[in-house]
Amino acid sequence: MLIRAMVAVIGVCVAGSGAVGGGMARISTSDGFDLQAFGKSLAVDGSLAIVGAAWDGFYCDPPYSPTWPGGAYVFDISDPMHPVQVSSLRAPDGNECHGFGMSAAVSGSVGLVGAIGDWGHAGAVYIADLTDPGAPPALIKLRASDFAQSRLFGSAIAKSGSITVVGAPGSGFQAAHSGSVYLYDLSDLAQAVELVQFTGSDSLATDRFGAALALEGSLLAVGAFRHTTDVEIAGAVYLFDISDPSQPVELSKLTASDGEFGDSFGRRVAVNGSVLVVSSVADDDLGQSAGAVYVFDISDPTQPVELKKITASDGREGAAFGESVAISGSTLVVGADKDRPGFGHTRGAVYVFDISDPGDPIELRKFAGIDSSPSSTHLGITAAMQGPVLFSGATGDGAGGDGYRGAVYITDLSLRDGDADMDGAIDVNDISFVLFRLGDACGAGLCDGDVNCDGVVDVNDISYVLFRLGSF
Repeated sequence: MLIRAMVAVIGVCVAGSGAVGGGMARISTSDGFDLQAFGKSLAVDGSLAIVGAAWDGFYCDPPYSPTWPGGAYVFDISDPMHPVQVSSLRAPDGNECHGFGMSAAVSGSVGLVGAIGDWGHAGAVYIADLTDPGAPPALIKLRASDFAQSRLFGSAIAKSGSITVVGAPGSGFQAAHSGSVYLYDLSDLAQAVELVQFTGSDSLATDRFGAALALEGSLLAVGAFRHTTDVEIAGAVYLFDISDPSQPVELSKLTASDGEFGDSFGRRVAVNGSVLVVSSVADDDLGQSAGAVYVFDISDPTQPVELKKITASDGREGAAFGESVAISGSTLVVGADKDRPGFGHTRGAVYVFDISDPGDPIELRKFAGIDSSPSSTHLGITAAMQGPVLFSGATGDGAGGDGYRGAVYITDLSLRDGDADMDGAIDVNDISFVLFRLGDACGAGLCDGDVNCDGVVDVNDISYVLFRLGSF
């Protein structure tokens, strides 16, 4: 794997919500408070983004937030560098440890928010008609027909057209906690129709089938990160044809060629055309739980081909590389929310790869989280892409408070790293641009010429431009 990387620190000179310059923006909530965990889930489609803010429902004792049932926030991202919060969503029956906002999906004018803590972790999904996103009607609650405690229904959600897929990795459909997936027809939002519940053909107890979902057209990828095949709880991913959503057809099962005990292969999945990406957050090639991502060719989904295993160029123990994955065109982004350079708090990071040739990915750049003391930032805990625009969640971002308020950072990846004057080329004009602004301090925002985003325009910015000179 080729590497062409430079680290940029996201948010060092970012103060508040909205555009901050340089192709970067930050969003937080209008009612932000400590321990809100904004950014726990993230979904984008068209001009809408839904961001969940929730604890997972298992942390019900101080110092966590036992009385926070969770929430979801709707943003207009017509201009992604100037996002606008248009509404907030709350479960009408939410209570402590409800976990509303742990998962989210949006497709067209329909939003879906998962609440895995509902009714003793039976879980639920709430449907929102966002035809008028500024004034959504009352939420519609969706439960599994066989709902029971600890099913974790709503842990993962995916939607395409009128079909919605919901994962319940705690379900005992096949065996205890083997997990299952439900398909629904949402042609009429008020009358959701459960079409089928299913699991993998060889699902076993504790597989956690349904913990991760990716849906593109009629192809569904389902992660079962604790599945055992030849290696105990190494994980697996299943591909299904849901052309007839009432009768899903299992096409194939994927495992890592070098899978080892507890790798958690299948923790996250993403599909784009003929490319499938699967994360293995506990892979230990670069240290315990450093993490890895696998790229597969699924041109023939009945015969997937493993093309490449990706690790971070600076991967380290405990980073959880692969905690989030997203693909747009030839760009792959991978979150490592537990990345911690040296000592101090966990900052997290997001890595950007060019997968024009999926068999030979190129690491382009790394965005590192800020030191959000007194909390850990956890940048990259969630990620989504729309065109060239990257959305990355940072649930521990403490800007404006004592910690764990959370934020989502938005970055336009089409802007070239080091292009100070933003004319589409990295050249001597960028050096002149920086020189003209030498000595400027950013204060509350990002100042022109501060290409390394450290809060001041100085010789380090000139060095940064020189490093990137002629890039791309």
